[in-house]
Amino acid sequence: MTLLLSACSDSSFKKEFVRHPVAVVIQKNAAWDSYTKTDETKAQCGKFVLTARDVKAFFMEAREESQRDYAQGQVMSRCFAEGELTLPRKFKARWRIDQSRRGILMVENNQSYFFYCDSCGSRKFFERR
Repeated sequence: MTLLLSACSDSSFKKEFVRHPVAVVIQKNAAWDSYTKTDETKAQCGKFVLTARDVKAFFMEAREESQRDYAQGQVMSRCFAEGELTLPRKFKARWRIDQSRRGILMVENNQSYFFYCDSCGSRKFFERR
């Protein structure tokens, strides 16, 4: 764990560390978040299904944001997918990506990274803002 903490404190390594998922496990797909307030229905969320390839591409292409920008700057979606992934050096993380191109990566050292992927071209996401 000490190695992970010191590795994440170096910003040049941090980018590489969180940008290259080795293995992806999807635990929820086409899920509907009852806490987010939008007019999306559960039926609409049934179309938002990500593959492991989609998840890897998202974290490799997305730009990192501050927690404030993640929470306030982007339109949220009730539709999401989530799961776990393995990062280089076999570190584990939990992830969540919503249909409006927002994502969060929570690494085992309790560090969270927030993302928005304007460049993600998959039709599974809402149209770009």
